[in-house]
Amino acid sequence: MASATNNVDPIVSDAAYFLLPTLTTELRNMAKAATWPEEIVNQLSIDFDGDSIFISYPDSIASKVIGLEYGHGSDRPNSVIRAFTYRVEPMIKKTIGARIVE
Repeated sequence: MASATNNVDPIVSDAAYFLLPTLTTELRNMAKAATWPEEIVNQLSIDFDGDSIFISYPDSIASKVIGLEYGHGSDRPNSVIRAFTYRVEPMIKKTIGARIVE
């Protein structure tokens, strides 16, 4: 007999992959609105590794992203990643929860 728990992982994975394009667009729109440089904005994405949904960008721009997010020297922070995380976390939970109930 199969348990309900065995069926949850594929449902969560499906929901996560379903959300990736929408979340990537939302993150990039927030970064654009915050006037992050276009060459940085276009390299931001949301990924899923089977366990976690996370913000991804190439290592080559990591120091620039961190500088924008947290500030650097006299440059003030222009937080996009933290704001994005707080903004979309409820949507992720709701979407995954709805798929599990279905």
